[in-house]
Amino acid sequence: MNQSKNPKIIISINAYKLKALQEVINSCEKNVKEDFVIILNNSIDLDKHIRANNLFADKKNIVLNPEPIDKKRFTGSVVKGMVSNINFALKNIEGWEKFLITANRYAINKEISLNYLNRKRDLFLEHKKEGIVPDPQKICSEFYRI
Repeated sequence: MNQSKNPKIIISINAYKLKALQEVINSCEKNVKEDFVIILNNSIDLDKHIRANNLFADKKNIVLNPEPIDKKRFTGSVVKGMVSNINFALKNIEGWEKFLITANRYAINKEISLNYLNRKRDLFLEHKKEGIVPDPQKICSEFYRI
């Protein structure tokens, strides 16, 4: 497996369009300030294209999930892709602390570090304890839609 050693953050991406995927990957490289690995769970056609053209072969922190899944809304296949990436990380990658889930259409627009993610988690738990329903727009403000 071609990956960075002991990443602190795993980024799971369900992907189906190459151009948007490249923008998401570029945003990760620009904004994630810890060692990270990206696990791609691609659609079957995109996975074939990436493998046939050796795309991302030069990127030591991008891993292709060996179980590509075509995703369709409202079928559970999107969640299946997420769970497949979680299981892949648990079985194959050691030392990570945080697992971020995103999709082909959502890129990162703020700097992400372990400290930042821990502060976000603590704020969420504090609000939950106080009975405040967190605003999803504020929780996920690190992402923008492509």
